[in-house]
Amino acid sequence: MMRRTASVVGCLTLLATLAGCRPREQPVVTIATTPELAGMGVASMLADTFTAETKVRTNVLVTDARLIPDLVRGGVADVVITTSPGLNRRLQDAKLIRLVQTIASDDYLLVGPKRDPARTKDAKTAAEAFRRIARKDRAFCAPVDLPEFREREAQLWNASPAEPSDDRRYRSCHGTAIEVLREASRRGAYTLTDRATFENARAEIDLVPLLQRTPLLRNGVIVLLAGKRESRDAQWFVEWVMSYRGREAVERFRFDGDRRLFIGER
Repeated sequence: MMRRTASVVGCLTLLATLAGCRPREQPVVTIATTPELAGMGVASMLADTFTAETKVRTNVLVTDARLIPDLVRGGVADVVITTSPGLNRRLQDAKLIRLVQTIASDDYLLVGPKRDPARTKDAKTAAEAFRRIARKDRAFCAPVDLPEFREREAQLWNASPAEPSDDRRYRSCHGTAIEVLREASRRGAYTLTDRATFENARAEIDLVPLLQRTPLLRNGVIVLLAGKRESRDAQWFVEWVMSYRGREAVERFRFDGDRRLFIGER
């Protein structure tokens, strides 16, 4: 296997540290992605497929979205794969992007107890569903350690506009996406998750999907050619992902045996 995967969570605080976390043998294309997408495996799948077809070596770095601009600015990362529009904007504002493309879509889900005391299942939009949760004073589990989920949650509350005011009802739930689902299940609370994580945790939680596939719950997978240094191989990777070969790889991709990503909007 020519590609190596390195986790850099918690390791990258200063630029000197960033440089120290590089593997000795530098790959040709270094791809930064977030734990949410790394857990699904899409970044590794694209890197492995590209390497198999082109023989160009790749390396996937998994880190918090908040650290990725420093990776790019420091010349550690050539390409970014994310589902965060906020990260996209931060990189654009810093003039660190040379090419950007949304290559696929996934879903966020509003999940909660089967009896659905806030009647969110009857809501026509995600914003209305969140407004119902607040007005009915129902428990909500906020995924505070997951920046991409947290960003989308904030967009939904702002669109409501409403927010639970009782700290007993609006809980800060820590940990991974699966740990947040477990906590929400224990509390009989609503929460925001993604389809792949929910399917992975379905057998161990007592929650059901209540709202999905509305505009604010659509989730684009974005590929960005980033950084100030020229890298022909990095540009080749992004163009390959945008080509029919990349689209075919996405269409064939399965997570736990089921399709999770789709080309274009559904």
